[in-house]
Amino acid sequence: MKDRQLSQLRGQAAQLLRKYRIPLLVFLLGVVLALVPGRTKKAEAQQLTTETADTVFDLSAVQKQMEALLSAIDGAGRVRLMLTLSSGERVVYQTDSRTVTASGSTTQETETVFRQSGGSEKEPAVQSVVYPQYQGALVICDGAERASVRLAVIQAVSSLTGLGSNKIAVVKMKGQ
Repeated sequence: MKDRQLSQLRGQAAQLLRKYRIPLLVFLLGVVLALVPGRTKKAEAQQLTTETADTVFDLSAVQKQMEALLSAIDGAGRVRLMLTLSSGERVVYQTDSRTVTASGSTTQETETVFRQSGGSEKEPAVQSVVYPQYQGALVICDGAERASVRLAVIQAVSSLTGLGSNKIAVVKMKGQ
């Protein structure tokens, strides 16, 4: 009798395992992933800071990319673009400030925060990168004689650069 009950229990257990094998595998995979040490948020933030600091603004690449986009506007034809900047790219480094009071006068001291990456090299910690602002744009294109093309080009340049329409000039390209 006991053998029969034992075999029934084994059959029921095997049936339950077959029925719930996928949720059980997902649960076990979750447990294994939870036990594997991953990257910390601090390491991710440092890597992100390094990546943003390595990003360099390339005006000529932006101009080429915008030329390709603008030439795709219906009726624009060949396009040449020149962008002017009001200021260059600026990197803002993380600083620590402290106020020192000595014999009745207070002074504020600031010092740049350095971080040590891997070896013995110290590099300044980047707080943010301030990209240059556009001052104006000149677009020379084949279809500039049509008002609809001029309007589409001005709207596109304005939305990509943040310039107002009064700072964007669209003129006709001379024929070849």
